[in-house]
Amino acid sequence: TTVIWVNAKTANPYEDRDRSAVVEVVSIDHENAGRNVRRSFEVLQRKYTFELIPGPDIRNIPAYKAAFPTYSANLQCSAPWEITVCPEWLSPDVTSGDGMEDVVLSFVPQVNSSESARSGTVAVRDSYKGRELSFDAVQNGFVFDGAPVSFDDIPVMNTLSYTVTFSLTAEAPWEVVSHPAWTNPSQLSGTAYSHGEATVNFVPEPNPELSRRSGIAVIRSKVNNGEKQVTFDQEPFEF
Repeated sequence: TTVIWVNAKTANPYEDRDRSAVVEVVSIDHENAGRNVRRSFEVLQRKYTFELIPGPDIRNIPAYKAAFPTYSANLQCSAPWEITVCPEWLSPDVTSGDGMEDVVLSFVPQVNSSESARSGTVAVRDSYKGRELSFDAVQNGFVFDGAPVSFDDIPVMNTLSYTVTFSLTAEAPWEVVSHPAWTNPSQLSGTAYSHGEATVNFVPEPNPELSRRSGIAVIRSKVNNGEKQVTFDQEPFEF
C-alpha cells in the first residue's frame, strides 16, 4: 500500500466556485511488462473564502462575571490568516491559522471596573490576498449605585428592619466594610442578583441613651471599590 500526498501549488483564486483536478497514477512495473495499468482520483480544492462573522454576544459583553464564558466569532478563510488587531482586554484562544479548515475564534474578556462601556476592534488578515476583515467587540460599563441613603428618626425602641437596595452589575460581589455597633446587618457580604440589584437589611437596636445617636455604615463594591454610605439617626430614650 502506498500513500500519496497531494498539495495544491497555489490557493484557489476563485470566490464563486471550487476547482478540481484529476491525478493519474501509472504502474511502472506493469508498463515495463507491456501492460497499461492506471489509476486516477479527483482532487477538489474549495473556492477562496474569507468571512468573519462575530457572534451576537460579543457586542454585549457584561462588565463582570465570576467566571467569564468565551465569546466567539466564526472565521472562514481559505488561506493562512492572523489576528492583527485585538483589544488588550480581550484574549483570543488562537492568533493565526493555516486556512485548512473553518475556525471558531474564542475570546475571554477581562473585568471592566469602569462605569463607562468600552469597545475594541478585532481584525483578521488573509495572507493570500492581503485582505482584512474586522468587527467591534463591546463590553458594558460596571454598575454600582453609590448614592448615599439616610434613615432618620428611627424609633428609640426599634423593632423594624431597614432595607438598602442598590443597583450592582449581576454577580458582582459587595461587602459591608463598617457599620455602627448598634446596627445589625443581615449579612456582611454577598453578590448581586441576576437582575442587577443587591439588598442588605439593617436592624438598629433600642437606644438606651438619653441623647440622639447616629452612625454611618459603608457598603463597598469589591470590583471597583466604589462605596455607598448609609446613615442612621435614632431618637433618644426619654425618661
